[in-house]
Amino acid sequence: MRLMRKSMVISLTAALACLGPLVPAASAAEPVPSNLSVKWDGEPAALANNAFLLDHILYSPYQPAASAMGAEAKWDAASKTLRLHKGTVEVELTAEPSAVEGAEPDGAPLLVIGENAYVPVRFVYERFGYKVGYDQTTRTVLITSEGMADADRHEAAILTDLDPDKATGMRIEGITGDAQGRLYTVDMDSKRLFRILPETGKAEVLTVLPRPATGMTFGPDGALYMASGGGQGVEGVILRVPADVLQGGAFDASKVETFASGTNGANGLVFDGSDRLFVSGGVTGNVYGITPEGKSTVWSSGLKAEREEQKITVNGLAFDKEGRLTIANTSSGEIWKAPVNSADGSIGTPELFAKSPLLYGADGIAFGPDGVLYVCANERNAIVKVTPNGEVSELAANTNEGPLEFPASVHVMGGALYISNFDLPRGTNMPNEPGIGSSIAKIGLQGTEAGGTHSHR
Repeated sequence: MRLMRKSMVISLTAALACLGPLVPAASAAEPVPSNLSVKWDGEPAALANNAFLLDHILYSPYQPAASAMGAEAKWDAASKTLRLHKGTVEVELTAEPSAVEGAEPDGAPLLVIGENAYVPVRFVYERFGYKVGYDQTTRTVLITSEGMADADRHEAAILTDLDPDKATGMRIEGITGDAQGRLYTVDMDSKRLFRILPETGKAEVLTVLPRPATGMTFGPDGALYMASGGGQGVEGVILRVPADVLQGGAFDASKVETFASGTNGANGLVFDGSDRLFVSGGVTGNVYGITPEGKSTVWSSGLKAEREEQKITVNGLAFDKEGRLTIANTSSGEIWKAPVNSADGSIGTPELFAKSPLLYGADGIAFGPDGVLYVCANERNAIVKVTPNGEVSELAANTNEGPLEFPASVHVMGGALYISNFDLPRGTNMPNEPGIGSSIAKIGLQGTEAGGTHSHR
């Protein structure tokens, strides 16, 4: 059943009357640090850290509580109001007395201590369709996603494991597909170029590239273009494999050409409708425009890094139906759009289209046939979707055991998303040993189920 969107402001007293006790009472008036544990689908959850008990209610810091379920959180410290949004459900919590009919005037379901806001775990999670229970023997709050009503959520599965003997080791970032419906990716360490059949997951090695490659795309000429960003005195270039070379099986590395140079930090690739190639420069903040003859120009995006621990500002690229260049800002969890002059390929002033904590780690992006933008939120082990009107919600997410393991790039083909797992030990994917490692995952769209194998270590 699909939930109708709703917004709620309810007092703490009213909420308790509806919900009943979750844990034994700890205090009648003052919050005290919680010593409870929390498990999410049987796994320890970070939202138990720095939590409090007030009466018999467990309060968690709002950021990990929202992040755990893939909800967008907007905290207004001035009004002491928190808005949580995921899919079709929106919940508003306030620390001020509520005017909602039937609510008591002496409380609200939001706890504010100093500058920090805390949410009542059971109240919030049940509003988003989760089941919440309590094991008194182990003093553990149990949250399960079984039976969730969010129809927008999809399951990911492993299509192929490119290194079945190891759970870590390889690094694959880019993924694309040709006109025959075959997938391509590269292991950055061994420089092997793989071709994969999506029907079976069978992979073959076509060649060993002369240098590592990340992002990739097919051009209007049927050739395969790959970004090789360089670094530490090594110039960034764009590699090219001509269409005729790809017609058969394995080929010699001498067939790989250097199409363009001077593209330091090169990562994401996309062609416009005039056969121009646009390349993201990662931490440089640049976008390179390359003519069909291989001549490049540099455009400084001006996008800023919001988080010191993550400096990449220009990453995944795509063109929307209006011909605007769509840019993922990895550091700030943002999607930007910039007009492109069709006559000369010059790029105009970018405008912010969407921003959300769900988009932290935004890496590769791709538009679906319905105009929805699909985003790899790599450090959250998640695939996030952004609607044409800028609404952000989570399509799929998991722990560090996969099948999404630091997803880096996404390719839309045949009613499904194909995702490359870079498998870096960062964010949710830390540590990365428990999962399957560098691999290709698949998510079926339009209500279809993802195919492929589900092997895990």
